[in-house]
This record gives sequence, C-alpha cells and structure tokens, in this order.
Amino acid sequence: MQRTDSSEAKIQIVETGKQPLLEIISGFYTTLVVNALSWNKAYALYPQPSFLYHKTYLLRSMSDYFGRLLAKYDERGWQSQDFLWPEDEASHGSMLVPRRVGDRFTWMISLDDKGIDRAEMPDSVLEYASWSLSKMKKDRGLEPHYDMPFYTTSASSFSALTLRYRYIFHSEPGGFWLFFLGPRLDRSSLMELCKIPLSARSQQIQDVMQGNPANIRKIECELVRCGIKLPSYDHMIPVWYAEWEKQKALKAK
Repeated sequence: MQRTDSSEAKIQIVETGKQPLLEIISGFYTTLVVNALSWNKAYALYPQPSFLYHKTYLLRSMSDYFGRLLAKYDERGWQSQDFLWPEDEASHGSMLVPRRVGDRFTWMISLDDKGIDRAEMPDSVLEYASWSLSKMKKDRGLEPHYDMPFYTTSASSFSALTLRYRYIFHSEPGGFWLFFLGPRLDRSSLMELCKIPLSARSQQIQDVMQGNPANIRKIECELVRCGIKLPSYDHMIPVWYAEWEKQKALKAK
C-alpha cells in the first residue's frame, strides 16, 4: 500500500507459507532487515551491527538482484559486508552465538497498546524462538551469483501435542528444544493420552502409544479427527528454559 499524497511512505504486504517470524529470521537477505513487530512490541534482532555500527551482513549469496537491494541501504548510511572482520568480532556478539528473540542482544520496545485487544498468543512464543548463524562459502541458489561468502540461518518449526502454538528452534548438541524439552513433551503427551478412555482412542492412537514416544508427534491430525484435545504446556516453556540454562551453566563449570 502506498499513500496517494506527496508522502513516500509505503507499506509492503508479504504473504508467507510458514510462520511469519520464521520467514523473517531465516528468509531475509541481510541482517539489517531482520526485525519484527508483534501486537505489543517491536524487536530488532541484530541491533549491534545495525544501529550502533551501521553495518549489515549478507544472509544470502551475493547476486545482482541483492546488490540492487543493498544499494538503497548504502544510500541511507549502512555499510554492507559479507562476514564479520576479525577486529569486529569482540563488539558483535549477537552474530557469534546461538540466539533467541528474547535474549540480551535483542532490542525490544513496548508499543502503546491502549485500546487494543490483548492477543491470545503469549509473548513467550516469539521471545523463545531461537536460531543460529553459520558461515557459508558456496552458493546454494539457482540465480547467477558472485564468489562471496555469506551467513546462513539455522531455524525450523517446532510443535508438540501438548503445545498449543508452534515455536521456532535451531538444533545444536545438547540444545533446549530437541534434547531437553522434546523428551519432556513426548512423555507428557503420552501421559495425557493414557488418561483418555480406551474406548475413545482409535487404533492408530493406540499403536503409537505402545511404540516409540517420539512418534506421538505424528498423530496430531488423528487427535483432531477423534475430537481429542490435550492440555497445553506452553506456560512451562520459560520455566523449563531457565532450568536448562541452569543445568548448562553447571556442566560448564
């Protein structure tokens, strides 16, 4: 949308095939534009390079197309780079470690929500979304590109039968989502399924319950078909994350 008067203000509406935040974190081409708005907050995910040092880093292999996009940010005062230079690493911690939206590197600004209906989804669904960056030296795209390194983002969708909302995570050895939270949710799902009368379970549900607990995640559609709704554990995500960080710190000593 664009105003018809003399103003140059423009709003671009982009349709995504996945969670909007996942598209922002993993689908954008440079760090400067990896920012998000919710109903009550604004999030800048790479504020150190973007606003303290006016630099932006490639998240896609360089091409003529992305070069044109980056040129407009150069005109507005940002310097484009491929990787962090060694002398920049000490001041750009947000680029070097696994991240989550609600961590100490993100800049969060509360918006004026007066007169706005509160969203059902808690802030924690966004603020516990996690991802990581890694360096790439080979292009994975199909368009003509230039031999220039770039960062790639690791982030995927995470769901469970006992979570009402879908989350965003990245996989790492000993990580929170797969190695700490995943088994807890699988066992809690099995516990809740066992409370359902046998007569209300389909054969598919019963077969999964008696097999590998990890397969429980695959029967979400079957539960909907049978009219079975399990309690949600979304409120426990911040609590369990704090416990995981505590255990991780103890192991590091």
